[in-house]
Amino acid sequence: MKYIYNGGIIIRKLFNITIITFIFFIIPSMCIADEYKFDKVFDKKVKQICIHPDFQLNKILYVIVDNKSDDIIDDKLYRSNDNGNTWNEINLNINNTILKDKCTLYDIAFLKDKTLVLSGRHNIKKQYFTVSSKDGGNRWEYLDDQKAFYNLKGAEKRVFGIHLGKKNLMASDDGGKSWNYFIKGKIPQQNDSVAVINDKTYFVIYDNNESILSTNNGGVDWRDTGIKLSSSSSSSEFGKIISIADGNNYTLVACNPIISAGIYISQDGGLSWNRPQFEWLPKYSKSKIVSIAGTTKGRIFAGTAADKCVLVSEDYGVTWSPVTKGVLGKVTDIECTAVGDGVIVFASTPKGLLRMDYQKQQTVKDSKQNNQKNSAVPEVPNIKFIVGQKNYNVNGKDISMDTASFIDNDRVYVPIRYLGEALGTEIKWDEKSKSVNLTNKDLSVVFTVGKKMMSINGKTSKIDAPVIIRDNRTFLPARYTRKNLKREKLSFQIFTGVWPQ
Repeated sequence: MKYIYNGGIIIRKLFNITIITFIFFIIPSMCIADEYKFDKVFDKKVKQICIHPDFQLNKILYVIVDNKSDDIIDDKLYRSNDNGNTWNEINLNINNTILKDKCTLYDIAFLKDKTLVLSGRHNIKKQYFTVSSKDGGNRWEYLDDQKAFYNLKGAEKRVFGIHLGKKNLMASDDGGKSWNYFIKGKIPQQNDSVAVINDKTYFVIYDNNESILSTNNGGVDWRDTGIKLSSSSSSSEFGKIISIADGNNYTLVACNPIISAGIYISQDGGLSWNRPQFEWLPKYSKSKIVSIAGTTKGRIFAGTAADKCVLVSEDYGVTWSPVTKGVLGKVTDIECTAVGDGVIVFASTPKGLLRMDYQKQQTVKDSKQNNQKNSAVPEVPNIKFIVGQKNYNVNGKDISMDTASFIDNDRVYVPIRYLGEALGTEIKWDEKSKSVNLTNKDLSVVFTVGKKMMSINGKTSKIDAPVIIRDNRTFLPARYTRKNLKREKLSFQIFTGVWPQ
């Protein structure tokens, strides 16, 4: 059984205790990511990016270029040895024979032992193939001369792929020479339909976006994670899922390109998912997310379909900022890798391959901030209420109350006096009108007991939950506190989550 709540707070069910957490942050006048910029590094239409596992040392990456010759698909493979500054085409020397046939190339990836694998189709022979190279692409050998795969991924011993044309998830225990079925049919034929954690744990988009399945025993048993990516029969876009390793932990990120701001994040193995809301970025709240990437320290990058923008988070998806400078169109693929304390990000668009040095831009921004006067960030409260308990927590300090928060009609209510004290707002009660006024320097919010409306600086707005009096205390619906209570430029993040009960 699951408890579902859509609200302006984080809610967790832990040993049958509901914990409500308010996460506050300062909204800056300019998003930090506005300082970042993408530069074009390759003037070709790239359909896939593959970064070498040792990129920090060797600066090597590969791309598949979308190409046609005489109206026949003739994709090309290129390699850069210098961070994308210069490129060389790779001739496919397979079993000591240079491949001259026009090919469609589907996927290129590195396995755990740094073997490079490539899957494609001979368009004249109409024959699929999967090949491998142990010298960076100079010489190739056939792994399979009958099958091609999307989503080639390697775990410790196994190799996974989506069988082209069959939509089956297959796995190989001998480096791709022989394959076994894991799930038959209904898996989107694209890259990033499978997230592999290890030989026993992986996540699969199934039934063309309708669900994400997971296993932690090597495919013997499967569990529906509860996330529906709701595909559209009229769209060629499918959802994607990736995993971001961070030490012994991992974060899952999934996106649905059909809906607005369709991104989902899990940090507990798919048991619960948060869906960030981009309400503080109204221009991008309707963005369609079509590509995702991430690396350590909670850094996530999301490419949009039509906004010429890459959305960036540095805190596992809690807050986001847009990067627009240099983005030339729809971001069809995005990949990144940690380099030192920063990140190198590559993004493909119809007008070329782009690169952003996240570390370099951050250094420039920090330098500017350090030279500004009064740059100290004011203390921002992190407030936590536990449903049913007569205490709350502000910045790690427990404080007693004479009442407790509660849930009524699927709405979480918190005692307005204690919330107001934690925020530093002034609270006034009008006995005659049965109303509560929360005020600070710039804002006056009035709630009236029993009414489904509120007044913000004199302007009335409707709400779907009234203020309630219980135990001689006035309680406020937490969701609308997030939307309307501000201390100067203070606001807090909203999540939509599904938690097991």
